[in-house]
Amino acid sequence: MTGKPPLLHSLTKSDRDFMSLALHLGRRGLGRVAPNPAVGCVITKQGKIIGRGWTQPGGRPHAETEALLQAGTEAEGAKVYVTLEPCAHHGQTGPCAEALIKAGVSEVHVALKDPDARVAGRGIEMLEAASIVVALYEDDINILAAELNSGFLTLQHLKRPMVTLKIATDQNGMMRTPPGQDRQITGTLAQRRMHLMRAEHDVILVGRGTVEADNPSLNCRLPGLGSQSPMPAVATSQKTLPDDYVLSGHPDLILLNDISPLNMLKKLGQKGFTRVLLEGGPRLAKAFLNDNCVDEIVHFQSPNDFKDTSWPPEQSDLQLMGIENMSSQTKYSLSRLEIWSTDIANTVAAKEDAKDNVFFYRRVRPHFD
Repeated sequence: MTGKPPLLHSLTKSDRDFMSLALHLGRRGLGRVAPNPAVGCVITKQGKIIGRGWTQPGGRPHAETEALLQAGTEAEGAKVYVTLEPCAHHGQTGPCAEALIKAGVSEVHVALKDPDARVAGRGIEMLEAASIVVALYEDDINILAAELNSGFLTLQHLKRPMVTLKIATDQNGMMRTPPGQDRQITGTLAQRRMHLMRAEHDVILVGRGTVEADNPSLNCRLPGLGSQSPMPAVATSQKTLPDDYVLSGHPDLILLNDISPLNMLKKLGQKGFTRVLLEGGPRLAKAFLNDNCVDEIVHFQSPNDFKDTSWPPEQSDLQLMGIENMSSQTKYSLSRLEIWSTDIANTVAAKEDAKDNVFFYRRVRPHFD
């Protein structure tokens, strides 16, 4: 690539707004495009959008192809905003950088370089060699673009998918309710939020204990998103599951016969998966945390305080996992808080503040060393 600096000094509010839209469009591909990245693209001319696109299911067509198809001949002289460097290699289709050059665009804004060895700056080089102005972002938008494709980046750098640990607890730090009580901890809206997370991941992983205790289906049960259910995976020493479990009949069920979380993830990475949702019990979560294999923690905390004569146990599930006090953690920092009204309240105190809090924690820095 040429030595000229990125055009950050000349970026306008409109530039950032269009790139922000591209980032939102890119999210539509999460959980649907592995092993490819989830990319968004917006094409504008004289300040108006003439084309937009995002990576399609299965990873193709790419976002730029979709946006150029909408823009048609109007793409000549247009500005392009894309969340990841346009590809420069020939695969099932030609390079997106080449398609942009042929369309005659005048300027391409790139939120993030592509670390894939087949690209790695060559897409930008191709554009600049064709006298197209390239603006490479190096600010908060660059960070957001990296977060959008943290799964793809993790697979490129660590040869494993990223892992999101999802946990739901009551005020006692328990992921379970007392024996004989309703098992649901959080309310309906929080449950729907959890299912949206499922739709945005390639694989959902639990342990054999969860299968035996809950006989889960592990699918996405949001209206219209059933087809985006993640691939179910079970960590177990057994080669098969008994026929009486729901998952035993799943045609794509993955059984991971390894005690090492890292080895499990390497196997999933070899299959091209980029995003794994870990929904098992506290012991499986502890194993992944101890192996430094958790990239994001999403904690759904209910206002309820479930108690019984022998409940809660002396050690909570959060204590077992070693994350009972996230404010003292050095690996993770709070990135977002969501608050959802709940229809489950088992005490007067809970009813007075009937909200499910959802805490999102990310690694302080990407674990790409």
